[in-house]
Amino acid sequence: MDQRKEVFLSCLICFGILALIVALGRLDLKNEKIEFADDYEDLQISVEYLLGKREVNIWKGEEAYYFFLPSQGDGLVFSFGNLRKEDVLMIGEHTYKQGDEVSENIKFGTVYEMRLFAEGKELPMQQIVFQCSEGLPTVFLETTSGTMDQIHADKTTKEEGFMLLLDETGECGYQGGG
Repeated sequence: MDQRKEVFLSCLICFGILALIVALGRLDLKNEKIEFADDYEDLQISVEYLLGKREVNIWKGEEAYYFFLPSQGDGLVFSFGNLRKEDVLMIGEHTYKQGDEVSENIKFGTVYEMRLFAEGKELPMQQIVFQCSEGLPTVFLETTSGTMDQIHADKTTKEEGFMLLLDETGECGYQGGG
C-alpha cells in the first residue's frame, strides 16, 4: 500500500472517530473564560505541542468528566487557560489557577476528584480522568465561527475553517484550511 492510500485510510479513520466524538458531545474550539454554572462543561485545556497551541474541551461521561489529549500526551505541556484569574480549580491534592501548568501532576487513566471555586461559590465535587489517545490518529477542527453548532444542526452547512490531522505517532498528516 503506497503512502497516499495510508494517509487516506488514516483520514477516514480520523473522520469516523471525530463523528463518534461529535455525536457524544459538543466539539467547540472557542477559547472563552468559563462562566460559573452548575457543571464543568465549559472547562478547557490549552495544549502546546510542536505545531502550536490548541484548546481541548472537557467531555462529560456518565460517571466522570474526561479530557482526551492527543497522541504523545506524556510529552505535552497543558494548562487550564480559560479559567478566570480569581478562579481556583482543585484536582486531587493540587490547586490550579489560570495558566498554571498541569502536566507534571497528572497521570493518564487515573481518576481524580475535581472541585472548582468560582465567584465565591464551589461547584459540587466531580471525578475527572485524563486520557491520552496514544496510537490513534487525531483530528482537530476549528471553524471560522468557533462552533460546530450550525454544522450539527444542518449537515449541508458549509463553513470555512482549519483542519489538522495527526497520525498515530503524532506526526502531521495534513494541516490547512480555507
